[in-house]
Amino acid sequence: MEKILSNLASVEWWFTGLFFVFIASILPFAIRKLREIPVFFNQYKRKKQLEELKKIKRIRRYNFLSYSEIIKTYSYFCIFAIVSVLFFYSYILDPLVIGKIENTSLDEFFKFDFNTFTKPRHIVLFVLSFPLYFFEIKFLRQRNFTNRLLSYRLRLLNKNP
Repeated sequence: MEKILSNLASVEWWFTGLFFVFIASILPFAIRKLREIPVFFNQYKRKKQLEELKKIKRIRRYNFLSYSEIIKTYSYFCIFAIVSVLFFYSYILDPLVIGKIENTSLDEFFKFDFNTFTKPRHIVLFVLSFPLYFFEIKFLRQRNFTNRLLSYRLRLLNKNP
């Protein structure tokens, strides 16, 4: 009983209680807003699919445009492969060069902990990896588009013998 009375007299206890009452009053509004997020993403997704289908409809009848999309797909793959090779080469070369500069062994260099993560070389390697992911996503999206284009083109050719 004394604990309850001391809690009632404490300002911190009241602040904590009011804080949770405030959170509980905002919670229904937040849940309503969170339920609207999938609707927004579905609208965005449908809009992008419509744009893609319109582009496919424009391109599918012409050989040279279809070939240019195929060439674009493989050029993105080549760029992705080159960037990935350069990234992995720099990742392998970095410990050798920086290890000689800082006089550290390779075992110490490859040991990953959050205290040494703030060193500039790790940040540079992560920044250098962004083009790798960018070109991978670009290639995968283009490949998906090209596959859809070719499937619609095949349907069109089979429809009109």
